[in-house]
Order: sequence, then C-alpha cells, then structure tokens
Amino acid sequence: MNYDNISSNKYSTLISIINNKSDSHFINELDALLLKKRFDNAYELSLTESILHVSSYNLTSKNIKKIINDFFKLSAIANLGDNRNLYELVKLGNLSSDKLERAIDADTHTNLINTLDNVSRETTLISFDFLILRIYDSFMLKSNVFRIKKEYAKAKHRLFKKLLTFNYDNERREKETTFLCWIDRLLYAVMNKEITASDFVLLCKKIFGLITKTIYFYWKVLHSVNYILLQQDFSSNPDMRLFKKEVLNSISNMYNIIDMSLDEVKELMASILAKKTPDKEDFYYLFDSLKITARKNEEYKLFSLKLCKYIINFNHQHNIFCYRFIRKYFIESFFDIINNQISNADIIVEEISALITLFHIDTYFCFNRTDILVNIIKKLKSIDETTTQISHHNFYKFCDSLDYIIYENRDILTPDILKLLKVNSSKQPKLSKCFRLLLCKYS
Repeated sequence: MNYDNISSNKYSTLISIINNKSDSHFINELDALLLKKRFDNAYELSLTESILHVSSYNLTSKNIKKIINDFFKLSAIANLGDNRNLYELVKLGNLSSDKLERAIDADTHTNLINTLDNVSRETTLISFDFLILRIYDSFMLKSNVFRIKKEYAKAKHRLFKKLLTFNYDNERREKETTFLCWIDRLLYAVMNKEITASDFVLLCKKIFGLITKTIYFYWKVLHSVNYILLQQDFSSNPDMRLFKKEVLNSISNMYNIIDMSLDEVKELMASILAKKTPDKEDFYYLFDSLKITARKNEEYKLFSLKLCKYIINFNHQHNIFCYRFIRKYFIESFFDIINNQISNADIIVEEISALITLFHIDTYFCFNRTDILVNIIKKLKSIDETTTQISHHNFYKFCDSLDYIIYENRDILTPDILKLLKVNSSKQPKLSKCFRLLLCKYS
C-alpha cells in the first residue's frame, strides 16, 4: 500500500476544506460591508476634524478675540439654552498654542474661567459640564503661564465636585459616541489623580441613570474598569472590584432581553472589525452576540457559524487571535455555539469545517488542539445520528481529513475512532478505508 499517495490525497482534501469558498457570495457581501464601514469611519473622522480643527480656517487673533467676547456677552444676558456657543470654544481649543497665546492674554483666560464657572452653575445637563471640562483641558494645555494653568486646574476641581454632587436632568439628544468620550475622560481623570477610583464608580453610575444604556456602552465601561484594575495603585480597590461585578451582571441581564435581527448582528460585526484599533471588549460583545444569535433556531445558528468562519478568515489577514483574551473568548464562544442543541446536517458540516480550520491556526494548535480534535470527532458522530443520507460531502471527506490530522500529529493521544463513531456494519468497510493512515499508525 502506497501511504505517500494516500497521505497526499488526504492532504488535498484537507486543504480543500480549509480553502472552501462555497459561501463566496456571502463573503463578498461581508467584505463590501466592511469596506463601507471603514469609509464611513474615515468620513466621520474627517467631518469631526473639519468641525473641531479650525486651524485650517486661518483664524486671525481678531477672529479669536471676537468669538470669546461674543461668548462673554451672550453668557451675561442669557442662560445658554444649547451648547453651540460652547462648541465654538471647543473649536478654539484645537488651535495651536502659539496662535492662542497671541490672541488671549492672562486677564482673558481668567475672565473665561470665571464665565464658564457661572455657566456651569446654570446647567442641568451633564453634557454641558463635560463640554466645559473639555474647554478647560484644551485651554490649560495651550497656556504657557503657570499661574493660568493653576487657575484652570482649580476650575476643573470645582467642576468635578459638581459632577459628583449635582442631580442632573436626563440626557435626550446626545449620541452613544459622546457617552463613550465621557468614560474615556473619567478614565484619564483617575489615571491623573483628578478623581479617585471611588469617584469614577460614582460618576459612571450617575451617567447610567442619565442616558439610554446599551450593552456596548456597558462593555466600554468594563474596559475602563479592567484598565484601572491593572494599575498597581488600584488593583485591590474594593469599590472597583464590586463595580466590575455589577457591570458584568448588567451585561448578563441585558443579554436576556436582547433581540437582534440577522442584519443587526451582521452590522455589529462589520462595525467592530472595521475599527482601526478595537478593544478586546468590542470582541467580547461581538462573540456574545453570536452566541445568543445561535440559540434562537437553525437559521440563526447557521448564520452565526458563517460569521464565525468569516472572523476566522479575518484573522488570517489581521492576526487578532494573537491576543490571548480575544483568542480565548472566541474559542469558548465557538464551543458554546456548536454544543447547543440546535442542529442539522448542514449546520454540522459548517461546524466541522470551522473546527478543522481552527486546528490549523498556530495559536489554537498550540493551546486548544486536543479540545478541537475531540469536538471534530463528536460532530462526525452526530452526523451519523441524523436522518441525513451520509455522503462524501457531509461525512467521508471529513473522516479522510481527520485521518490525515491524527497521522501527522502522532503526539496527540487519540481514542479508537472507529469504535467511538459506532457506525452500523454496512458503513464499517468504507469508514475503515477512510482511516487507513490511522490504522497504519497502530499496526
């Protein structure tokens, strides 16, 4: 018997499974969606820059003084009923230090701090105070006068005191991206000791009560909590550890009521994969959504598996599984998906082909190959237990591939495959033929 030829044929079968493009239309659709999301992100970034980075408008010192003086006049005669005037100051904060210093003297800085203090006393929305905080940050950074920097630092201290103690009205118009910026600013405040870890928890809980919360927002808060807990000064902070448990419980409770359509899941995946630098919590949210989707019915589970295979293919280009937490959460989520009770032959075929591909990703080969191999065998057994007619396409080609995998990885302890599969006697000869390399291994 020429085992080299047999091995070569089985290897070709294995490669055809890994490189299978039977869902090319679905893959092309997702590629197009991902590309669109990347362009959308670039457009939103350029739009934001055109709004905030006004240095390209070539403002003169006279223009800058007029914007600030108009703000002084308006704040003196009216309650600022919207944040457009504050945005004008935010835009000025993005000018270069030299340009601002030429236009604004120390007295103007002091007057601006006092005026913003007064405005903050009138505001009942936390979004206004976060805008004012942003203005303080920008102007403090651009000033070269130590006395002025100290005045801005004191103003920020007063503003944080209000953020912690004032009962704000609920937000109505702000977007989720704005809320995420607030959490980033609070994280920065903890790291720079502007507020304590306990203050961070209090402010996050206050924001929870003022906005329409989403699971994604909870995940982003959890990302900040995890980052804080990684710092030596906060690693054993009891308030942060308790808050982490509360956030995780909130995420779990929200998953119980989530009802995402297939298009929404697809949009979510494209949005996360299109990000330039997604956090690991972005992937946690995505993988959890895939798990919940797969539990609904056969159609949803098949769709979820196809998205999993797309993520696996995405890894070939972007190597996201090199990050331990992302790799570990994906394989745990994937095992959860394939081991739920919703199943048919088409689904099992998708599961096995994905498992075989995962086995040949270096990181999973190193850390999860035995678990993957056990699941491949278990899925092969479950195909034979369905009412579907067994064929080369849905069964025997996978047996050939499994035979090659075990033969080439002889250090892996494997069970008696033929006994474990327990196929009926009529299939035994053909099955034995599929495992000729394995039989040679033990002969």
